[in-house]
Amino acid sequence: MKAGQVRRFLRDLGIRPSKQSGQTFLLDSEVAQAQVAAATVGPETRALEIGPGLGALTEQILARTKHLTAIEKDPRFVPFLQKKFPELDVRLQDALEGSLPTCEVCISNLPYVISSPLTFRLWTAGIPSLYLMVQSDFARRITARQGQPGYSRLSVKAEYLVKAKTLFSVPAESFYPVPKVDSAVVEMVRRPTPPFVVLDPAYFFGVVDAGFQHRRKRLENALALSTTQLNVAREDLHTTLAETGFSGKRAEELSARDFGVLADALRARSFKAETQITSGIAGEAWR
Repeated sequence: MKAGQVRRFLRDLGIRPSKQSGQTFLLDSEVAQAQVAAATVGPETRALEIGPGLGALTEQILARTKHLTAIEKDPRFVPFLQKKFPELDVRLQDALEGSLPTCEVCISNLPYVISSPLTFRLWTAGIPSLYLMVQSDFARRITARQGQPGYSRLSVKAEYLVKAKTLFSVPAESFYPVPKVDSAVVEMVRRPTPPFVVLDPAYFFGVVDAGFQHRRKRLENALALSTTQLNVAREDLHTTLAETGFSGKRAEELSARDFGVLADALRARSFKAETQITSGIAGEAWR
């Protein structure tokens, strides 16, 4: 699809791409073909696409399976998609709200501004595999390990929940409007079991969030700002860090497994052990 065609379609639909929401449209059909080819999709595969827009990726998925459900938030795209792809099950829905359809694979080009919360939601939705196009920087944070550029709370959570790898890069010129950054397609396969065991995954995520929220601070000072949420006294925090060997360290110096050790030790000292700790997953909180 040429940029001129996209502009005409959007003009006819009364749509102006939103910079605020990071709305872009894939032009390169070879990129869409490669993204779908990377996934294991057969005639009976139940697939999910989020944010189909004008259907560049939709067309390639439907060439492999007719069991495709697409979730589209913008009501102006829905009639267009229904007319273009009569076999498509397209639903008007915000992918961050409501239930997600059961599927075996999700293949999507995610809106940049909701990549973080939406990716985490897909990780925890029980979908076996994801093939997502995201910003290159976001892809680096998903796949980074301790000591590598981009290592963050997103990296730790990804390591615990999925096996992730970047498949290929996508230049900014492959989209209209042209974004300021390149993108990448990332494969994420749900782990049947985590690579290490923690007493309470929600509490583990809470410790990870608290540690990276103030990543320039040493862990004792960073976690001290969240003692209420973590249900741990300041003196117990000090003792636990000393006993686990993490005194004086910052969040970026701990591996995912280290965070598991620390979270379990803190959980054992928690003075409200029965309270469930939830993890903030807003996009900005994952940086």
